[in-house]
Amino acid sequence: MTFGALERAGAWQVPERMQVRVLFGSAVLDLREAVLPAGDVEIAVKVVFSSLEIIVQPGWQIDNRCGAILGSVDQEASAAVSGSRRVVLTGRVVFGRLAVYVPPRR
Repeated sequence: MTFGALERAGAWQVPERMQVRVLFGSAVLDLREAVLPAGDVEIAVKVVFSSLEIIVQPGWQIDNRCGAILGSVDQEASAAVSGSRRVVLTGRVVFGRLAVYVPPRR
């Protein structure tokens, strides 16, 4: 996605491996109601002059391997616990922000 905004939420099918590229924009991936395949899910990110938010379920294990160059990779402590589902994040953030979090209960 380039020069725009993207939000993916609700019941959507998540592949075993996916790439998310955000250039001069913003994106939100809400995985709370998503249908995930059995086993690990790998999300490769490339965020340049942009922001990416990834919203996860409580209790999921997040293996965040992303790096940043003049940017930030923030992961809420409650999104780092071990659990039955594992999401592996790889890639890089350049002049942007990646945020991984569990939202407050509704």
